[in-house]
Parts: sequence; C-alpha cells; structure tokens
Amino acid sequence: RVYIDNLFVERLLQPVDWPGSEDLSPSWYAFGIRRDPGRDNAERLGGLLQILERDLPTSESRHDQWLSFAQAWAELVVVAIQVGKSIKPEEKAAIDRIRDRADMKFRAWLERRFGPLHNLPASPPVLVHHIARHLVNQKMQGVPRISLIVVDGLSFDQWLVLREQISKHGANKWRFEEGAVLAWIPTITSISRQTIFAGKAPLYFPSSVYTTAREASLWTQF
Repeated sequence: RVYIDNLFVERLLQPVDWPGSEDLSPSWYAFGIRRDPGRDNAERLGGLLQILERDLPTSESRHDQWLSFAQAWAELVVVAIQVGKSIKPEEKAAIDRIRDRADMKFRAWLERRFGPLHNLPASPPVLVHHIARHLVNQKMQGVPRISLIVVDGLSFDQWLVLREQISKHGANKWRFEEGAVLAWIPTITSISRQTIFAGKAPLYFPSSVYTTAREASLWTQF
C-alpha cells in the first residue's frame, strides 16, 4: 500500500474502470480506478509534483536515476497540459522550480558523469550508439525479426501520448517493453541520430559528423 499510489501516478500501472467508482470513498486504491477525468488529473498532478521534488537526482546519481526522472517529468508535462487552465498558481510555481533545479543538477551531472558512459556494455543500452549492438544481441538470442524505427524530434511526453493511442486501438496486438537511453551531445540530428546507425561514438565518423548523407551506408553494416 505504501507504493501502490506511486505506481499508478507514474503510470507504471494503468487505472481501470469500475462500476460505481464515483461512490467510492477516498482510499489507498483510489489512484487505480478511473473516476472523473478532471479530478483524476488534478490528484495525479499533485502526486507527480511530490515525487519529482522528493526524487530529484544529483550530480552523483546513477544514469538510470536520471532516466527514471525524465520519464516521470514527461508524465508531469502531459498531465499539466491536460489540467490546462485549472492548474493552481502554486502548482505552476512548483513545476518551474523543479525544472530550474533539474536543469542545474543535470548540467553538473553531465560534466561529472557523462564521459565514461560510452564504455558501458551495449545491453541494456545506455547511450544511443549502443542501440545497434543491442539489437544484434537480440538477434543472436533468437529474436526472428527486428525493425528499428527512429522518429527524430519526438519528445518523451509526446511518446507517452502516442503510446496511449496505440494501446487504445490495438490493446490485444501490442506489448511494450520500454526503456530510455541518453543522446550524444550535442543532440543535433547529424551527430546524435547518426550514432544510432553507426553503432559508434561520433569520433569514429568525423568525415560525416555534420551531415546525414551517410546514414544509409552506416546501417548496412549490421
């Protein structure tokens, strides 16, 4: 019961419909039952703000803590948009405060911790250049067919909206195993996206680091 509300607030578990949900008294299981959408969003916004303020990583945190924070932040962005004009001034101030603190701490983390990440094993992937080798590993373990679809410029919060729509229209056809990786810096297309197809750090393709013209030749090596 201590953790169940957080699992629903962060959408690691999905709420369900229940007859007579409006008559239920507030309880620890309320986050798991769909009621009035406006009320549910308002309560979830407050829950996410508490989680993000409490669990904000530091410059000494592991990379997976920052990736988890990014997902929770994306959930907050989506809910804040859904709440819209009904958002309270103190909630808007809290969002701005968390954003400013996160930007400051993440920059310090990048300066201290980003460099060594490229040497980590490719499975599970941590940086985008690990993705190609991770997919090769999946093939070697017996996965028959794999397709890599790269949607350039899709933000984390936009993916959450897209995922919900896919789930609604193909609930019995799709199964998600989600993860997050860090982009190379700078995160411009010609560098960060190209590393996905090259499977290598940018220093290994200096002749094409400012263009995407060689992407087709890079992915054929796998």
